[in-house]
Formats: sequence, C-alpha cells, structure tokens
Amino acid sequence: MRIENIDIEGKSSKEFSTMVRRMLGQVDKFIERGEKELGLKTSKLLVVNVEDEDANGIYSVQMLEGEREMLKKTLFSNDGELTALGELGHMYSQCMIEHLVDDLEDDDDE
Repeated sequence: MRIENIDIEGKSSKEFSTMVRRMLGQVDKFIERGEKELGLKTSKLLVVNVEDEDANGIYSVQMLEGEREMLKKTLFSNDGELTALGELGHMYSQCMIEHLVDDLEDDDDE
C-alpha cells in the first residue's frame, strides 16, 4: 500500500497519532531487519508531536535507540560540527541554564 492511498480524512489527532505509531513500528522492524540481514549499524532518533484538537496538549510518538557512538553521530557531523538536532539540544540546554539562573536569583530575593 502506498502512503498516498491511506485514508486519513476525518481522523482525529489521536487517531492520526495511532496510525503514525503503527507505521513507525513497521519502520522499526524494517530497520532491525537491515541490521540483522545486512549487518548494518543504525541509530534511531525520532519524535513526532501532533497537537490535539483543543490545542491544549500533544500526542507524542518517540523512538530512540542505538549505540552511544551512533547516537553521537546524530548530534555531530564527521567534522565535529553540530547537526540540526545537535543545535536543538544546545538551545534546550541553554534554556535550562537560564531557568536555573532565574531560580537561583529568585532564591536570593527571598
């Protein structure tokens, strides 16, 4: 079956997320088959967030698996430069540091 032929008309965000989760399960099995039959080393890092109908939350489908060295390659290129995902991680860590500093400053005010 082709992706274009899958009927998604009228699906809720929860139903769509369930469909995505099932499809990713098939992709995961295919990747594992490549590892076993072809002897490939792989890492998997994927997040799909689908906003709910009320825009109050999300349905999140997440996959993370792989050897440490393979996962590091998702964050840094062969030249040691940050990949797009590495940049996102860097931005997140900066945000967390800013929150920590804010919390420490709030403690000083008390």
